[in-house]
Amino acid sequence: MPPECSPAPIDRFTTLGNAPGMNRYRTPLVDDTAALLAAATRLQRDPAGPVSVELLTSSLADVEEALRTLSVATQHALDGLIPPVRLDESASQRYARAATCWPRRGDAPPPSHERQAQILTALHDAAATLSAGAERCRRARDLLASTIA
Repeated sequence: MPPECSPAPIDRFTTLGNAPGMNRYRTPLVDDTAALLAAATRLQRDPAGPVSVELLTSSLADVEEALRTLSVATQHALDGLIPPVRLDESASQRYARAATCWPRRGDAPPPSHERQAQILTALHDAAATLSAGAERCRRARDLLASTIA
């Protein structure tokens, strides 16, 4: 198997035809999502209670960090599915290379080049949105912190 197609720690030969086997590993996306949920839960505990600027700034910092990490993890997951383009190849060659390593169930074919382009765009958009959300949290946190400095 070409090294650019091996999204470690998944062994393509043991998972070929058995996509559910890929789900046996925890991923950074799962861990980061849990951190984001924990930070959001802290903010939601008592919506009628008094607001603590310190708690809010701390929670925003946690949300910011989780969003940034989720953004990076999303990009890494994307690179594992559709490896980055090489300087000497076309987009079509890139998608053909990704198709040879694509996880499948049974005899299902890999996604078409057009579907891969849609997946690529959607995951890039998701990573960019997560990064933008992190930046908004940082800005809000900085503004709040400036009121208590």
